[in-house]
Amino acid sequence: MKMTKDECLKCGGFSTLRFPCTVKCLDCGHTTATSHATRPRPLPPPEITVSRYRKEDGFPTRHFAIHVNGALLAVTVYRKGAEAVRAKLMEMLAGRLASPAMAANLK
Repeated sequence: MKMTKDECLKCGGFSTLRFPCTVKCLDCGHTTATSHATRPRPLPPPEITVSRYRKEDGFPTRHFAIHVNGALLAVTVYRKGAEAVRAKLMEMLAGRLASPAMAANLK
């Protein structure tokens, strides 16, 4: 429960308490239900895939591609390099960098 400055729909007062699903006016006691649809939904995690890189004509090469949600992000020479890039992206997206020094280098 937290104090907010929402306007009461009944009396127009600004002293309200916000509960997870309701807003209650402290002046008149009026309670209003809030919609769960207004809450921002968390974004789904991006799909990061590693596959053999294919040129525009469809010819497979010896290189490896990293795709994020279907869009090409990087091309590497070795599969291990592509997997390392994928692992680092997943680690960064999860907000767990290995050390603060690495985080400073990425800025």
